[in-house]
Amino acid sequence: MAHVAGLATRTLAGLLVSEEGLARALEAIKLRENVEIPAFEPGRLFLENASREVAERAQTFRYPAVYVYCDRVRNLLREKFRSFSGTARLNIEVRVSGERLQGLEEQLGLYLDGITEVLHRSQGDWGNGVFYSGGYEIQFETAKTGGRSYLQSARVVLEVDVSLE
Repeated sequence: MAHVAGLATRTLAGLLVSEEGLARALEAIKLRENVEIPAFEPGRLFLENASREVAERAQTFRYPAVYVYCDRVRNLLREKFRSFSGTARLNIEVRVSGERLQGLEEQLGLYLDGITEVLHRSQGDWGNGVFYSGGYEIQFETAKTGGRSYLQSARVVLEVDVSLE
């Protein structure tokens, strides 16, 4: 089961950092909406499920940051003669920070728009037995203080179908 979680997580992360991924989507939003958006750099994408406190202690940190992880795998045995045929629930968590509370939610929303654009363009076969139908849910967190600044996050939750021999 851990293999399935890792496979699905790495595949989704690959879509986000690809040439057609999040950086390009944010640039298109920036031009279309005439707004300033902090650039997305692939070095700010992490394949881990870590709280803000743990993540900040573990590495030199800059925001915005994007975390991709799998929090549930279900083998539903939908297909005969497959070792795994079920679902993996993936999370894309976006964390933004700023010295002022104003504008933080807007920045978070723009990043979420970029992520959902990438997901919309990526419906279908992701390869390696991973398939995405297009649905997702967004869960928002309230802003919190952290040191001298504020932090706000939101999570895009989606399920992918996985079929492995």
